[in-house]
Amino acid sequence: MGLQNIEIGLNKVLRDKSTINELELLKKYVNLISKYNNANLDINSKVYENISVYISGSGYNKSRCGIGDTTMIFDFLTNKIYSCPQEVNTEIGYFTNDTIKIDDVKKYEMCSVSNKNNAICSQCEYTKFCSFGCYLEKNNMHANCKDETEKVIKYIFENFETLFLSEEK
Repeated sequence: MGLQNIEIGLNKVLRDKSTINELELLKKYVNLISKYNNANLDINSKVYENISVYISGSGYNKSRCGIGDTTMIFDFLTNKIYSCPQEVNTEIGYFTNDTIKIDDVKKYEMCSVSNKNNAICSQCEYTKFCSFGCYLEKNNMHANCKDETEKVIKYIFENFETLFLSEEK
């Protein structure tokens, strides 16, 4: 069994004080691609994903994630419905054998944050690619989100050949 038969996914640990940032995650990914170019590698990087979709001609999705929009987690032990698989504070409804009840106001609020529907984000040139705006973070606006996103974008394009043009990708 070679490396091409094993899928390796790189992902930050969300809401953990010791997690690495997106740039550090990308650097680890590029390092792994360089060493193991025939391995089946994947990275959970919203900036990288958004740039990939954009340069492929498929448009863009500025949403940070599917919270309040496409994600619904049904907990069959409690009959509750959540909008994020990683946090119980995203309860948006409940279900029974006969009924599904969704709090559309809460869903819209979550989706709005994830889609960066605010004055600051709508004026930023990086809003289409930015990974900030998690509903679960206490402060969805980060003082340095523009600088961090710019660094990640710059790194992606500095490593464009490795990330997008390798034969094994």
